[in-house]
Amino acid sequence: EATQLFEQMKRDNHPMTFVELDLDNFKAINDKYSHLAGNGVLVTATRTLKATLDDYEGSWELYRTGGEEFVILLPNASLEQSIPIIRQCWAAIDRIDYHHNREAIQITASFGVTTVQAQDVVLDDVYGRADDSLYVSKQHGRNCITIDGKTLDANPFATVVVTHTFFTQPIIELPTQQIVCEELLMRIFDQGKWRLPVQFDLGITTQVSLMERLLGELQVKSLSIN
Repeated sequence: EATQLFEQMKRDNHPMTFVELDLDNFKAINDKYSHLAGNGVLVTATRTLKATLDDYEGSWELYRTGGEEFVILLPNASLEQSIPIIRQCWAAIDRIDYHHNREAIQITASFGVTTVQAQDVVLDDVYGRADDSLYVSKQHGRNCITIDGKTLDANPFATVVVTHTFFTQPIIELPTQQIVCEELLMRIFDQGKWRLPVQFDLGITTQVSLMERLLGELQVKSLSIN
């Protein structure tokens, strides 16, 4: 459905806003309160988003694309037209009063937003930009909206949270015991430790940014990507 909408907007030269959002710290909610509580959070967040979008005068589509990730499509809507409803969705989730076994669970969400652009060939071009912006929102401490890399209302004194990074692992030539190169290993910061990610589907813009930061700290300035 999303691909069909994308192709239609491109064909008719109409705008479309693409929103990707994640419920923050969802794994921690499952681990601390149970998967039943996590399921309740998903249902409550979905109902809240639908109720908020119902107040929007234009057309919209809401999808749960996996886990705690959602996508909102606003066809025929420019970024200027979309920002108010996106802000309302973000604020509505933040106001949710959800309890499980009489214990309050805070629900917040991080948003990544972009619009269909002239150079976009396939839907994944749009999805990738939204995903990169979502990552920036998480870097800024979550619970915020980032549009094409620019975070709205970001606290200038906030600490940037690094959630992914590359570690280097030396590859050694056994006969000479010499390091011949370094291999990059992506890790995610989870529950106080750097761990092997379950998925490696970070946007290419984000991956290149991580590589550039790493290369700035190394003597080696060349990089091979397979």
